[in-house]
Amino acid sequence: MKRKHWIIIVAFNILIFILLNPYFWFICGSKYIKGKIIEELVLRIMTENLTQGSVSDQEKALKLFNYVDTHIFHKNLNAANISDTKFLKSFVNGKGWCDEQTKALSKLARKAGLRAR
Repeated sequence: MKRKHWIIIVAFNILIFILLNPYFWFICGSKYIKGKIIEELVLRIMTENLTQGSVSDQEKALKLFNYVDTHIFHKNLNAANISDTKFLKSFVNGKGWCDEQTKALSKLARKAGLRAR
């Protein structure tokens, strides 16, 4: 009886480990889940690089604002592709309207531990 109980506990722990592992969802998950994992990784890395050496929250916010202000702009966008832009696509390409700039700044700020909405 104890052995059966022990096997159930081990199997349950392995199952929980697999289901909570983000790499499992990246390999077996849907396209949406893969996109969200990649987005989170990009945001985390960008935030760490941009706010490196910042002491205060104001300094972090200013660095993030300056990055978004200088790297995401609406040059050469036509009206046909405004509605179908995804956040990560506009963030990486550096092209977007004010909505994309706002999303980028608020997501970067949240990753840096700042309040944003």
